[in-house]
Amino acid sequence: MDIFLTQNKNKQWLRISALVLCMLLISCAQVRITPPEVELAGVEISDISLTHVNLNAQIRIFNPNRHAIRVGAVNYEMELNGDRVFSSVTYVDDSVEPGESIIVPLRISSAFWDIIRMFSRLGTRQELDFRLAGSVEAGSSTGGMKYFDFERSGKLDLSSPDLNNGQRKNLLLKPGQQEI
Repeated sequence: MDIFLTQNKNKQWLRISALVLCMLLISCAQVRITPPEVELAGVEISDISLTHVNLNAQIRIFNPNRHAIRVGAVNYEMELNGDRVFSSVTYVDDSVEPGESIIVPLRISSAFWDIIRMFSRLGTRQELDFRLAGSVEAGSSTGGMKYFDFERSGKLDLSSPDLNNGQRKNLLLKPGQQEI
């Protein structure tokens, strides 16, 4: 009789353990992620050749969550004055702690003649409208990855004499304004 009671207790213990394990697995998979915040941190002219104009852009990805997130990839496209200049994917594979941010470099390259055509339509304007849109692949360390869309727009300042000297310059800053 004692063996029968012991076997029943073992079966009950096994059932309860399996139920607790399932609940733990489900709760880990249910971690909700607040979308990471993405902003354009800088745009610099990298180099100009006879065939291409290369820009280096940096985006800042901020984690507003209470737990660390993983960032896997950034899909993006850049428009200047309404013309799509470039689109690509940058693979990141980095972790962002709660309340922290990372800087992700993006390489933007466009045909030289497309940029010349765009500048010829500018006339005497000293600013260039930009739009950066795309998606960031992010997820928790225990859950799967998901894509979060972003879109940022503004103006790039072209009035600085530094551009004529071939020096790298953050086009998001006004002349005389310092980077923080």
